[in-house]
Amino acid sequence: MKTALLLIPFICGTAQAQILSDFQLKKRLLVFPHADVEQLRQWEILKAQTVDRDLILLILHTPPGEAYQASPRINTELLERLRPSPNKPTIFLIGKDGKTTLSWPQSEFTFSKLFAAIDAMPMRQREMKRYTAAHQDLWKRDLSLSLPAPYHAWLNQ
Repeated sequence: MKTALLLIPFICGTAQAQILSDFQLKKRLLVFPHADVEQLRQWEILKAQTVDRDLILLILHTPPGEAYQASPRINTELLERLRPSPNKPTIFLIGKDGKTTLSWPQSEFTFSKLFAAIDAMPMRQREMKRYTAAHQDLWKRDLSLSLPAPYHAWLNQ
């Protein structure tokens, strides 16, 4: 059986990733054994939430010639590393550290479980704190531009 890997969509710098380590410290990988139409539809609906979590989708066992195919080397690396069972379809989450963090039977997978698991990770917690602090500073700056000078000290408390 020929196996291919579909990458939806990820650009590593200016070129498509060639090996799994290209993703390390940059992206979290969600690996599906095959394309489930309903889960792919949800992926598209939840695109903003997946981007916010630096998450990309990889699908094993897709027909050759699909758009956004990853390199054959990534396909081989994932198949050797994860050893997905054809009898028990499993979805894997690979963290930014490159380790397989979690797995779910495909029939039990939900995006709410995925997002809760990612948001509980220490690295994600740090990302959310940095994001919140950065946006709070921007909010204060924008607000200070529209308020009279006496209120600026109050904003900086």
